[in-house]
Amino acid sequence: MSVTSNPSVTGVTLGDIKADGTVPFVSDVTINTGNLVFDSGKGIDFSATADAGGMTGELFADYEKGTWTPTIQDNSGSDSEGQAYTTQVGRYFRMGDLVFIAFRVTISDLGTLTVGQGARLAGLPFTSIGIYHGAIAIGLGDSLALPNASETVTGFVQASNTFIALKNWDATTGVSDLLISELSVGGDLLGVGFYEV
Repeated sequence: MSVTSNPSVTGVTLGDIKADGTVPFVSDVTINTGNLVFDSGKGIDFSATADAGGMTGELFADYEKGTWTPTIQDNSGSDSEGQAYTTQVGRYFRMGDLVFIAFRVTISDLGTLTVGQGARLAGLPFTSIGIYHGAIAIGLGDSLALPNASETVTGFVQASNTFIALKNWDATTGVSDLLISELSVGGDLLGVGFYEV
């Protein structure tokens, strides 16, 4: 730990620093200017708290927020098949290993996407881990070409990938792929979800 001649952390003097570089704070720490900055891989350690039986870590070492660009793809995974959009909005924030996402995409052209293949929403900001599928909720689906009014669009983040596999809840037994043919020009999808990285 380094302390300048005019530290911005109140209540700390050079005499407070122990030989190992730590400071034994006995009250709250107030930062008047600047930020609390950690080296990569370091963060806030909550190991002094009680743990659940399945606890695998207690270090909060990452926070980030930003944007991403959702795109519609077929099974080829290509963004170069003439797809076009009137709306492409994606937001995310990451807390530790959990990423929360929100998106809206409105299709103006499906290009040459293969109508009989499953649809995916690509462009997620991080690759998901390989043992977990993140849940996605579609809050708005408009101007689609679903066969029946009772069907519901849903999805999940494909393991070890950066896309959402779009699904159609079209049976009491479960879901099937949402096909490119079930999308349409003017089709609008708005959703939220989360996944682990």
